Amino acid sequence: MVLNTGPCAISQGYKKGSVMQLKTTDNDSLMDVLAIRQQGNNLLIEGRIMGALPIRAVLTPDQARAALKLVNLRTLLFLLTLLFRRSAP
Repeated sequence: MVLNTGPCAISQGYKKGSVMQLKTTDNDSLMDVLAIRQQGNNLLIEGRIMGALPIRAVLTPDQARAALKLVNLRTLLFLLTLLFRRSAP
């Protein structure tokens, strides 16, 4: 994954309410993901780290294949059902 802190969706504006948050195990905000889109053969992830630092991450096909090697069958099945599960209170 390549990280770039250049201008991104933050300066271009984004749809309000369409933010995905990645949180720490202590429930603190780690990253706000503002946009995920295709850029050529790569996946571009734009957001803010710790609510302040704008960032662009690029996921290449090689790195996506490497990520799949980190996931076992049980975790893959969990990921497929994650969208249909309720959030913890």
